[in-house]
Amino acid sequence: AGFLGGEAQATGTTLFGDVGFVQNRAPGASGTVTATVAGLSVSSGPYTRQRTAATSVRGLLISNDVWYDSTLNSGAGGGTVQVAVQVMDAVGNVQVSAGQTVAVVVTRSDGGQQQQGGCTVSGTDGSCVATVTLGDSWFAQSGDVLANVSYGLTLGGQMAAGQAVLRRKPTVTVANNVVVALPQISLYRGSTFSVNVQAHAGLAISTFTLK
Repeated sequence: AGFLGGEAQATGTTLFGDVGFVQNRAPGASGTVTATVAGLSVSSGPYTRQRTAATSVRGLLISNDVWYDSTLNSGAGGGTVQVAVQVMDAVGNVQVSAGQTVAVVVTRSDGGQQQQGGCTVSGTDGSCVATVTLGDSWFAQSGDVLANVSYGLTLGGQMAAGQAVLRRKPTVTVANNVVVALPQISLYRGSTFSVNVQAHAGLAISTFTLK
């Protein structure tokens, strides 16, 4: 059912008016609206409930701890920061206009580097997970680094998501001419990972046995 938006107007034998807020129909839904008088159908026509632009967004920082090898399987050093977000329009609907994006910014707390990322929200529930990839230079061997994470509908209207801790970059000690780099990231039963092994190229084949 719809609701008449204002007083109906009559022109000759025609009665017309604006009908809005189709009850129990999600934004983007379409159907047929029928006008009845005294129980008799007098007119009908198609309608589509339009989606509107997002006016607000909420977010949750997923990556409280970021490890130097969280991009382990990509073959490059660095880490990723992730923020889960959901948008809403002015009346709280999450089915907003198509193509709505959310911007995420990561800034080192010492006022240094800044990296941007974002994602395009789902047309079903208005949510997405934004990923910002941080390169090797973001991490220090001397200790952990703090990074401020923010999000918003635009780069100019950011809200704080929290602080991520960029864990110390590992130092490597060479023992018996072999270096084995084990992952720092959290691993669970069923997880798979790669181990980078480097050995002295000048030694003979079958010199090393790794278990």
